[in-house]
Amino acid sequence: MKYNTTSFTNPDMELFIGKYDGEEYKILTGEKRFFPTFISEHFANQLLDRILRQALRRNKRLDKDEFIKEKRSEILGKEMKTAKPETPKTMKDEVLEHESRVKDMLASQEKKRKANEIEAFKILKRIEPTKTEEKENV
Repeated sequence: MKYNTTSFTNPDMELFIGKYDGEEYKILTGEKRFFPTFISEHFANQLLDRILRQALRRNKRLDKDEFIKEKRSEILGKEMKTAKPETPKTMKDEVLEHESRVKDMLASQEKKRKANEIEAFKILKRIEPTKTEEKENV
């Protein structure tokens, strides 16, 4: 794995949708998920902001720092050392991977081209009169 992991638990009574890098991650009430540490911390900040705003509406004299510290410990687990150094690839491995990706890309393009031809043929079939229709019109 590329990153260390920290569990993220949603202690709130509502669904939490964390946003990172333009993507959304849904975490149900009480659900525990395992994300790279930096993402878990990012989500914790988002969720803490929401929970803190709700708590301040109920109690204006709330000790924010203590509240955040307590909730953060409910949300974030202890970091797990899951990151492993990546072994560098040999040039041969990189070339083989490159070739495989190019072949996949070309196959995908060919598949799309054939699908477009089939669709065009279907449209043409609907537009062109059949030979029997042509004889009837003459």
